[in-house]
Amino acid sequence: MRRISLQLILLVGVVSAYLLLQAQAEGDAPAPTTELSPVDVVLIQLEAMERDADQGIRTAFRFASPGNRATTGPLDRFERMVRSESYAPLLGHARAEVGMVHSVHGRAAIPVIVTGADGSEHGYMFILSRQSSESCNECWMTDSVVPHPLPKPAGQLI
Repeated sequence: MRRISLQLILLVGVVSAYLLLQAQAEGDAPAPTTELSPVDVVLIQLEAMERDADQGIRTAFRFASPGNRATTGPLDRFERMVRSESYAPLLGHARAEVGMVHSVHGRAAIPVIVTGADGSEHGYMFILSRQSSESCNECWMTDSVVPHPLPKPAGQLI
């Protein structure tokens, strides 16, 4: 079962990378569409923040839900937040591991472990919801990204 979910995550990652590269080749940043799953949305944001901090922040803001934007925007304020100590490890990270999606009634929570450029690990929980707006009805967008404790290693207690 774990092998199947890892293969699925890798497949979704390949599709997300393709969509991101296609959008960049067309000179346009990726944007929410009804074809993107919650994992696609998270992977697109992570890949953009890994490659280029400025473009990554703009991409993350583009995928922020209207409620998220109302709280964290405009873009310059959102950028200051992402560059803060809590979220800076997302920018230029060396590696990101996306966990299992927990989805119920149009809401999804996705845990992510990011290995920063300095090798330190940081946990985040991406919270997404399907939107019901004229601009992108039924699109998955990010409501919040919350620093989240790293999982404890599996093993025996002594």
